[in-house]
Amino acid sequence: MNVLLVDDQEIDRELVKQALYCSDRSFVITEVSNAIDGLSKIKSSHYDVVLLDYQMPVMDGMEVLLELQTTSCKSRSAVIVISNNRDDDLMLSCINAGAQDFLLKGEISSTHLIRCIKQSQTRLELENKLNESYNQMKELAERDPLTGFFNRSHFETSLDSLLATSRGIDGAVAVMLLDIDGFKMINDSLGHDAGDYVLVDIADRVKHHFRESQLFARIGGDEFAFVFSGIKGGSDALAIAERIMTIFDSPFEFEGHQIFSSASIGISLSATVMEAEKLIKQADIAMYNAKNSGKNQICFFEESLERAFFKCFKIENELREALTNDSFAIFYQPICHCKSKQIVGFEALVRWPKGKTT
Repeated sequence: MNVLLVDDQEIDRELVKQALYCSDRSFVITEVSNAIDGLSKIKSSHYDVVLLDYQMPVMDGMEVLLELQTTSCKSRSAVIVISNNRDDDLMLSCINAGAQDFLLKGEISSTHLIRCIKQSQTRLELENKLNESYNQMKELAERDPLTGFFNRSHFETSLDSLLATSRGIDGAVAVMLLDIDGFKMINDSLGHDAGDYVLVDIADRVKHHFRESQLFARIGGDEFAFVFSGIKGGSDALAIAERIMTIFDSPFEFEGHQIFSSASIGISLSATVMEAEKLIKQADIAMYNAKNSGKNQICFFEESLERAFFKCFKIENELREALTNDSFAIFYQPICHCKSKQIVGFEALVRWPKGKTT
């Protein structure tokens, strides 16, 4: 077992080494007399256990523990803090800072030290398993399992954070929503496996084209969201959107089938709006307009689009209400023969009651 002993007192180091050598286990002991050298050793080599003196000049044991928390070495070695201080608060502080155990120098014996090492290694193993489980759960909570992109919840949270930190930074934040044109037809004609394949391939193509960006998400069945910061204006955003569109230039190959597809993209900029929810809604309205404009289009959000969108939304809701309440009025208009003036039929007209939205 590789042990790193960090203590500025030679007498104390000898006491620890004697306790280790008196056991029936084999140890390879590396010793240093200060915390800075100890950190250097931990970062450059692997040790099963680090025996760390708390009270040292220049940098004490607590500072070492805090430094280890910021490095990738923190889970590699079990750390036992050794001290003459019997303060329970100090012990808890060391454990909370990342130590696996705390040992008083006055209680060091071969049996006690070996037991402490075993316990600390077991705790470290459990901590690593717990951390691994946490990371797996975090991944599941943040990622779309099919494409590996972020999901909608994490996308919105990350966008909020980005907007909060981007205030005062030159350039705007652009939110782009992409909807695949005719995606339902792919599922209906070739099956959902084909649809899933297209979604995964789109994600892979996006990752290949935009390796520098980190905030991509799948926010719906066939909807993707992108965020780009430092945008100088509409021309910059348009250039990026056109670059995204190029991923649809070549067909998707699935089980001998060539699937040709396109996309509609809506764009909103943070020049006047700094709330994630509103930016996403604006991009959604712009994307809806792009699809209604013939698909395979890029559309920027404008205030007039929002007014038109909500007017249609209101009319649709009131139409549903009128159907439910049987509120339409039916009128019959006669159709007359142009020469004989005889009534030859009727034209039925359904009219919305006066006073409703028009």
